[in-house]
Amino acid sequence: MKKIFLLLFICFTFGAHSQTNPSSQTFVLVHGAWHGGWCWQDVSRILRADGNLVYTPTLSGLGEHKNTPADAVDLQTHIADIVNLIELEDLHNVVLVGHSYAGAVIAGVADHIPERLSKLVFLDAMVVKDGESALSIQPKETQDFMNKLVVQKQNVPPVSVAEFGVSDSIKMKWANARLTPQPYKTFIQKQELKHPFGNGVPLVYIACINPQLPVIKRLSDEVKQNPQWKFFTLNTGHDAMLTVPKELSDLLISLANSKNSNPDNSMSTKNKVNKFYEILSGKSKDSMESIFADEVDWNLPGNAAKFPWVGKRKTKAEVLEFFKLLSEHIQPEKFEVEFIACNGENAVAVGHLTSTILKYHKSFSTEFTAIFKVVDNKIVKYHFMEDSYTLNEMMKE
Repeated sequence: MKKIFLLLFICFTFGAHSQTNPSSQTFVLVHGAWHGGWCWQDVSRILRADGNLVYTPTLSGLGEHKNTPADAVDLQTHIADIVNLIELEDLHNVVLVGHSYAGAVIAGVADHIPERLSKLVFLDAMVVKDGESALSIQPKETQDFMNKLVVQKQNVPPVSVAEFGVSDSIKMKWANARLTPQPYKTFIQKQELKHPFGNGVPLVYIACINPQLPVIKRLSDEVKQNPQWKFFTLNTGHDAMLTVPKELSDLLISLANSKNSNPDNSMSTKNKVNKFYEILSGKSKDSMESIFADEVDWNLPGNAAKFPWVGKRKTKAEVLEFFKLLSEHIQPEKFEVEFIACNGENAVAVGHLTSTILKYHKSFSTEFTAIFKVVDNKIVKYHFMEDSYTLNEMMKE
């Protein structure tokens, strides 16, 4: 009965919230600093004409929300703006696009609700990692200028869109009239991520290269070398939604329609999960190091004070330390994987294990469920669930 329920749960989890119309996508387009939802007008019109659902929210303190007191708005406010929109509109399989400063925003959103997102698209955007801020990744002269404003609690004045590659005089006048000062706290508050960057959501970067802002070029060059990202370019300036809305829209549609959950991805995922268990059992001479990404969402719940190998880990090095600790504290007796279910990059393995905990000289048996996510042929997520309560109760000195 327990296994039937587990199978039904897995089927429901993988099947829920699938698109009823496979040609229709859901886009949430998040503007950058000083802008508002208005900057996506041309892009949203093209995307909707293609049959897609499109949201272009304006972040707190900007655009039509410029009446919000500046002291009340920071990066976490903007992250909450988008999380609340997606949850209250009950959106799923969202292609979340962040332009410029909004790269920090969408990274925070993914940290909270990855299950509602299908892709994170960074449009010539900041890549603000845990512990960094939009200001801390800027050149020193920019930091010095903005720090003076911060001391005085002044919002950051807008920069003309001419600096962002907009050369058409009519469009420039229209856009500049709508720019509003950026709440100063949004630039100085540090990113707080509880999971690896992107939280397992596929990462896409679109670099606007003609001309490209120096600080953005440095970030995009780093991303370009990272196999966990898909990298594209547009031959235009920073404000691509204003200068080349058709080209940008076409690229977004193409990216949205490149399904993550296809048979090839599912087979690749299953192969990687099988490889994991082959290495674990000693049937393969490959190393665990070769199959994990540099950043990993790893969780094995339990009493870390009693069982030092359990808990959360974020990096490949920490994962490798887990296997070292495991070999020092556990003698495996029996390990069986009953089945592996895959859907694109996601997989669930169900099985049964028996091990001796060396410290207590006691044997423990449990059913287990392991959740995997494989991106670019590397494991980026591993959550392992067993009967940790019984284990804790049994292993008493």
